[in-house]
Amino acid sequence: MHFLRKGFTIVELAIVITVIGILATISLVVYNGVQDRAEYAKAQTDMQHLNDAITLYRSRTGAYPVATTAVSWQNTVPSNALSTALVPSYLDRMPTTSKSAYTYWYRSSAGGTDYKLLRVISTGLPAAEKADNQRLNTTGTHAGTEENRQSWGYWSAGGASL
Repeated sequence: MHFLRKGFTIVELAIVITVIGILATISLVVYNGVQDRAEYAKAQTDMQHLNDAITLYRSRTGAYPVATTAVSWQNTVPSNALSTALVPSYLDRMPTTSKSAYTYWYRSSAGGTDYKLLRVISTGLPAAEKADNQRLNTTGTHAGTEENRQSWGYWSAGGASL
């Protein structure tokens, strides 16, 4: 007697569901890594443009924008010494971030002879932002420990310790 087999067995269904679960997990991990790298690439571009504007400002005025008290912002840019100095003459707009742990930070010396511009992440830098990053902040404000760097950015020769 020959039986016709219709449908799948429980074992076959369990194997298929397990394989789909494994593939979904791998996809999620890869996607999160891509998001971190994309966020970092955007931040690098924003910081480079901001630093270029600060440098151009100095070349035209003889000093960096003066903000002896630290200026910081996230998703909205308050009117401050830096935004007033740079927008609209040197930048169309100040860069922003929608992530609450990410902050832009700027400070200068009293006479505008030195400055420090940072991208600060209060929870510590993601791996994508630590790896081969020549702009890690190792001294002064928001430096963090070696294991838990909190920021990277640009600064003048005398601005590292600001």
